[in-house]
Amino acid sequence: NKRTSAYMFNKNKQYDKAIVAINEAIVHPKTINDAKTWVYRGNIYYNIAIDTSAAVRNLALDAAEIAVQSFAKAKELDVDGDFTGEMSMYLLNLTNIFYQKGSDGFTDSDFESALINFKQAFDIAQLEGKFDTIVAFNIGMSAIYSDDPTVAIEYLQKCVDVKFMDPRVYLFYSRAEKQLGDTTRAFEVLTLGREYFPNESSLQLEEAQLYLETGENDKLVNSLKESIAADPSNANLYRVIGQTYENIGDDDLAIESYTKAIELNPDFGD
Repeated sequence: NKRTSAYMFNKNKQYDKAIVAINEAIVHPKTINDAKTWVYRGNIYYNIAIDTSAAVRNLALDAAEIAVQSFAKAKELDVDGDFTGEMSMYLLNLTNIFYQKGSDGFTDSDFESALINFKQAFDIAQLEGKFDTIVAFNIGMSAIYSDDPTVAIEYLQKCVDVKFMDPRVYLFYSRAEKQLGDTTRAFEVLTLGREYFPNESSLQLEEAQLYLETGENDKLVNSLKESIAADPSNANLYRVIGQTYENIGDDDLAIESYTKAIELNPDFGD
């Protein structure tokens, strides 16, 4: 009877009463292990999550999270799939809610919030047996910017595994490995990325920077030469290779490179 009451209260938008009734139903022996109970609970909290009224939203600020938990429990109990279609609709909408929250957090440079919400969107897709590559990538990016390289590596590797073709995957994956002190793995990731994107300047420059930081000057020069061949009008590349030559004591090539940089960009202050 409490479950029925919760259903009716939800239908009439009396969400405060619906919460009280459903909270009794989810612990009662007759209804605790019935998928319908948890579907109703998911519906109630979903409606609270999408309501535009502040008074309703304040009934449960984590309503979207509770809705997801409820539907997850319902899927576990719904062995015959009686509620599959209904729950899929709600879960899709909840994915969009969390994705939007993650995007808003990223835009506002609140990367920790972005990370939490993108992970929630990813987990919902997993509930539905789907792998959301875009969300996995966004988790990796958010983790990089929120200084969590371990999580970044976990999700960017997922992108690599499914061959998500975006050079930034390899760029940020390499940076995360470097942040953890594994320069060998950082080089391996960049090498793989450059196999897929041989002319991608961001990966070439990242590789050059890594060679610079590890003191591998010969490899650095070769990497910069490849970058220049791919982007011969980039004055900054000539400045960087000039600096490299200067660092290793080859002043003639340094001057030649700096001169070329000035030819390409007469206003190049560096």
